[in-house]
Amino acid sequence: MRYCVFQTVETWAAVLIGIGAGWFYLLGSKLLVYFRIDDAVDAIPVHMVGGAWGVIATGLFTKGELLLAAFGQEEHVGWFYEWGSGSGNFTLIGIQLLSVLFIFAWTFSVMGIYFYALSFMGWLRIDPLEEEVGMDISRHKGSAYDMTSANMEQVRSLMDDRSTSNRGKLRKSSIIEKPAKTGPIEGGTASGESEIKESDVEHAERV
Repeated sequence: MRYCVFQTVETWAAVLIGIGAGWFYLLGSKLLVYFRIDDAVDAIPVHMVGGAWGVIATGLFTKGELLLAAFGQEEHVGWFYEWGSGSGNFTLIGIQLLSVLFIFAWTFSVMGIYFYALSFMGWLRIDPLEEEVGMDISRHKGSAYDMTSANMEQVRSLMDDRSTSNRGKLRKSSIIEKPAKTGPIEGGTASGESEIKESDVEHAERV
């Protein structure tokens, strides 16, 4: 019974750590928007806020058994376990908080100098026009997403190709580069541009 109780406590500790990580991430993401800090991939909420919470959670939830297995001693357990034993020992959580502050100070000092140097030389940001156009176009020579509609001839070629013995093989280049016909085709226009039917596209994806 005692083992089951400890297992339950460990499970709830893991749940609380996970819930806390989620809420701290959301809070960090909201603060970025509020302070107008550009972080398109939410790296700061994930790595800085989430990492800090992981370090602090260690000082709150570490059991004596884990300390014994890792370091050969079980003194100065997590603060919640200290409370449970009637002690207010702040040693472990205090060390963890100091670790977070040290990491912040080290990172801001080193990277602050680095970013200041980049800014001083004019290398920190790209040209405002490039920002407006987007770096996919200005630096990588193409959009990351193809927003054009599917071509009817390519869809039909794909359907024919998948229905033959070529299934699973690389498609012929003619499927990609097949020129449009000059005359009208079924479901197309006089200019040779065919109208895309959603049912044909869905069928091509299924076959």
